[in-house]
Amino acid sequence: MIPSLTLGRAEMANSEMAVVPNWRNPQTVGNFGSDLLQKLDVELDLAHRKINIFSQDHCPGAVVYWTDNYAVIPFTFGRWGNMVFRTSVNGVAMDGTISTGRAASTLDLRTAKNRVGIDVDTSNPIAFGDEGVAYKMRLQKLDLGGLAVMNPEMVLAPQPECANPSTLKGTAAVDGYEKADCGLVPLDVGTDVLKKLRIYISSKEKKIYVSGADATSAAAADKPQ
Repeated sequence: MIPSLTLGRAEMANSEMAVVPNWRNPQTVGNFGSDLLQKLDVELDLAHRKINIFSQDHCPGAVVYWTDNYAVIPFTFGRWGNMVFRTSVNGVAMDGTISTGRAASTLDLRTAKNRVGIDVDTSNPIAFGDEGVAYKMRLQKLDLGGLAVMNPEMVLAPQPECANPSTLKGTAAVDGYEKADCGLVPLDVGTDVLKKLRIYISSKEKKIYVSGADATSAAAADKPQ
């Protein structure tokens, strides 16, 4: 239990944190998980190297102050506290999540081949963590709530089998993911794509508000506090 934790001007008391004995990242001392961030609203403006923290005490929907042109994406929390939302790649609908810890956006290799119908170029394989060999390719379109990211480069990497897809129901049966065993989703949106966007995450509303990184509006609302 951490008696006091400060993020910018936001202060949180008595926060639970896991202690990792062999921390491998020399640039940081830990990770902020969704259990903490669910208590706050978070704006990601990575193109301008900013993360803004806001109180959740505001009217529903009154959050985007920098533009009138934005998309709204409903989400749920997955098994590991990750935000899971519907998106599409090359027009094929699937579940996705935001991964600020990944520099490269990643699409499951099986999904890329079998569902999206991508003819994977295997001539230049790359190593990818413990998942094995992966491939980099530029895709046609990533759709986030109607906001299009054109020609995104993605890593196509294998994910582990966690359950028999024939036993799944609903959207999990369509994707073969969000499995009871490991809670995977086929698409991880990494910082390479997030740098092209400006995102406001309202955990209380369970909505992601997203615009282009440089979207502005003279009629934008006042900045929430």
